[in-house]
Amino acid sequence: MRKKDAEKTIDGRIKNQGVIMIENKIILIEDDKEIRGMINDYLSGEFEVTAFNDGMSAIQKITSYDEYALALIDLMLPDISGMEIIKIIRKVSKIPIIIITAKDNDIDKSLGLNLGADDYVVKPFSLIELTARIKANIRRA
Repeated sequence: MRKKDAEKTIDGRIKNQGVIMIENKIILIEDDKEIRGMINDYLSGEFEVTAFNDGMSAIQKITSYDEYALALIDLMLPDISGMEIIKIIRKVSKIPIIIITAKDNDIDKSLGLNLGADDYVVKPFSLIELTARIKANIRRA
């Protein structure tokens, strides 16, 4: 979202071409319970995190509401590929997407970014760096 296309509402939400997004609301799609919990706990001080352990539940939520400021998506999920989730999200939303995955090869990185992800973070990663990347992507949105 460009600054000229956005205006803030009184309660701090961003209005983007008629769609209201919550600046600090993030959707997290990660099947590993430990990683999901760690990210959720760390980010919950600054962000409102809605976490899912499967892709289909997250897709239902994100395609019915465009209120998220950013999506964190693991590529290897039990029910649907993270790449497929990115394709689906891009049909309905322009929110920033950060891929969080153990896949560190150039082909996966290139594919993810070309499908519409805005950033790509390889596990294991620093939560401090992840937070900085989240803030940078939201700031540029």
